Amino acid sequence: IDYKLYRFNGKNVCFRGPPYEEVFADASKSKTVAFIGAAQILGRFCPRPLTDIVAEETDWKALNFGFGGASPRLFLSLGAPFFDVLNRCDLVVVQFMSARAAPNNWLRVRQPINPNMVTIGADPGEEVFVNEGWKRLLDTLTARQFEQAIIQTQNNYCRQMEELLGNIKTRKALMWYSERSADYQMSYSHWNKVLGGFPQMVQPHMVERLKPFADAYLEVISTVGRPHMVYSRFDGSAPPLFPHRPEPNENYYYPTPEMHVEASRVVKAYLETLA
Repeated sequence: IDYKLYRFNGKNVCFRGPPYEEVFADASKSKTVAFIGAAQILGRFCPRPLTDIVAEETDWKALNFGFGGASPRLFLSLGAPFFDVLNRCDLVVVQFMSARAAPNNWLRVRQPINPNMVTIGADPGEEVFVNEGWKRLLDTLTARQFEQAIIQTQNNYCRQMEELLGNIKTRKALMWYSERSADYQMSYSHWNKVLGGFPQMVQPHMVERLKPFADAYLEVISTVGRPHMVYSRFDGSAPPLFPHRPEPNENYYYPTPEMHVEASRVVKAYLETLA
């Protein structure tokens, strides 16, 4: 898939095109909606993501600020130029991103542009994928320490989201875009059951805490289009997207094209209320 990536204002961060300058320059439509979030917003493995559908089927222009593995801190690190772009829009839709890489006393992200690579404990040298970081914390911390780590991570995530939403001065909507509901039971029996499905570690009390910081709450919970098998657009071969899986070319994690269509319906219904 050609994501038509472009570098944002010289930063080491690329977003899916068209570039925001081109979108703002388009005089055929007067209103603009920006979407910020992770790979679900980007539209990984999807040729026609949510943002394209909205732009094609409504009288709104759309900007795609989706970034794989994104955290609120990533967008905060882009500074005033990024928020100046957002605040030129008529609406900003902010996805609930994963909370798993928000810091605690034992786990930290060194570089916001690599939001899923973390350091553990007092060793600032070794970086590991965040899932491995939580596995090690589960294996080494006491139950009380592990519980503290979870509370700290969830609180820090909410603080980052509050800061992100606070910097957006135009109308904004929070968007839950996932295969699961917010209500899941965390278990310490396995690191996977600590994190849960995307957005990892985000639970109902966090959603309720953040809702007052936005003008609206949108919810998309869907698995339509599973299984989603991906094939090369050049020769029809099956690319090994996930080599460890029984079907390496199955997109088992990111939203399917059908899920993007379903998400677009939710967004379009909200846009109609703003007409």
